Amino acid sequence: MKPRYEMEPVRSRSVRRKTGGPGRPILIFTLVAILTGALIFWLIRANRSTPVTEEEPPQDPVAVENTAEKAMEHTAPKNGMTEKKTELPPHKIEELEKETGKGSEKEPDKTTEKIPENVTEQKETTEKTTTEKVVPPKGKTVPGDTREAPVDASVTLSASDQALLVELGSAAPEAVRRALAPKLSEYPLYSAPYRALARRLTEANLELFLSGRAGQVPELVKYTIQKGDTLGDIAHRNKTTLEALAFRNPRTAADPNKILFGTPLVLYRSAAWKVLVNKEARLLSLFEGDMLFAAFDTGIGREEKATPAGDFLVSFRQVNPPWRRADGTQIPGGDPANELGSRWLQLARPDAPHARTGYGIHGTPHPETVPAAISYGCLRMRNAEVEKLFLIIPAGTPVRIE
Repeated sequence: MKPRYEMEPVRSRSVRRKTGGPGRPILIFTLVAILTGALIFWLIRANRSTPVTEEEPPQDPVAVENTAEKAMEHTAPKNGMTEKKTELPPHKIEELEKETGKGSEKEPDKTTEKIPENVTEQKETTEKTTTEKVVPPKGKTVPGDTREAPVDASVTLSASDQALLVELGSAAPEAVRRALAPKLSEYPLYSAPYRALARRLTEANLELFLSGRAGQVPELVKYTIQKGDTLGDIAHRNKTTLEALAFRNPRTAADPNKILFGTPLVLYRSAAWKVLVNKEARLLSLFEGDMLFAAFDTGIGREEKATPAGDFLVSFRQVNPPWRRADGTQIPGGDPANELGSRWLQLARPDAPHARTGYGIHGTPHPETVPAAISYGCLRMRNAEVEKLFLIIPAGTPVRIE
């Protein structure tokens, strides 16, 4: 008999491995592999039955219905036998079409949707409002504006005045002046006859001012330079400009700082110049006293930058003025991109002659835009015409805009 305190010897690792055996891990691995394979096989079959595609746009239900009907017509029966097509008599077909509403009536267009009339009217009103608020770039015409001067064509020139214009075709400028000045009051400002008479009168007066002889009309006078005179003083006293003196007397007034005592000058001595601008007629009229001296087309400000009405005076005059763009870029005078053209006549209020208003009379490199309403409030003239106006009116000339 063995003693109690003696224990049974511990088996070695080799003995325990033999007891457990290698079969249990292999069995577990086999079961896991079978289950995994079955799961993969099921997933593959599920994917084949419901393929993943990109989302398609919704189809027209009528088109889908027609496509299904055509597919059913060309699909063979399930039993594999060909289906015999049964033809109905013509009168049966007509009755069937009448009952179903097909055949005799034209199918409506499925692609176009009928828009209610009130929606269409509202859309047109919105488009008109948007068009009216469009602000074109500088140099372009405002929608609905006209580049032609607004003229009332219903008023016509009388037969006697037509004959008078023909008669004055080659007449002396002073004769044209005497004959046409009283005639203007017989026609409205907006009428075509007024424009025709004013145009001919302007040509005659400019000819007198620029190249008339002393004594040809009372305003053309000869002046002898006195001791202590300056050209500026002479121009101021006779209500003319230094440019006009230099133009009429190129040798004497070529250098304002060098004039000789006793030298004769020919100048146009005006009673008083004043400018009247009618915005609706797009007409700038230069008056000598109460008589029209010249009339020119003028452009005005666009709707949201309207040319202000009221009384002004010419406070500053400049040849080839520089122009500053809205972005601060300075465009030198004489540059084709300079929107002020060749001359600038600055306008100020009579009660503040040295304060800048930002408005003026100027030329333009785009003569075709006169007399459209496209400026930012200034009065825009053709360069050739604003140069003549610049030559005539001095600083301080009153300007009324109405």
